[in-house]
Amino acid sequence: MDALALFNSLGAIFWMSLGGLVLWKSRGNPRHGTLGLIAAGWFVLFGASDVWEVFTGAWWRPWPLLAIKATCVISLIFCAVIYRNTLREDSMRLDLRKDVSSRCRSLPLSAVD
Repeated sequence: MDALALFNSLGAIFWMSLGGLVLWKSRGNPRHGTLGLIAAGWFVLFGASDVWEVFTGAWWRPWPLLAIKATCVISLIFCAVIYRNTLREDSMRLDLRKDVSSRCRSLPLSAVD
């Protein structure tokens, strides 16, 4: 096994393990569970494409391998953007709750009556 094949084999193990980790961390999470399942699938497919690359020797041939890798990368970018946006929404929602509760505490009792 040459160095490139070894590197791609290790890459396949890494990407598939990362897919398993994402799936494990997102399980039972109602907010991110489905997104985690989708992202894990793309990571595993990317790892499988690395296994295919071991046998072809190049990531750009045959062209379906290139198409699979490009689709995986684009899909993972979309997953990351969606995840970041949901975290931002959660953060804004949490900040709004803190703001409302602090304002309620600062009201004088006569204003509440």
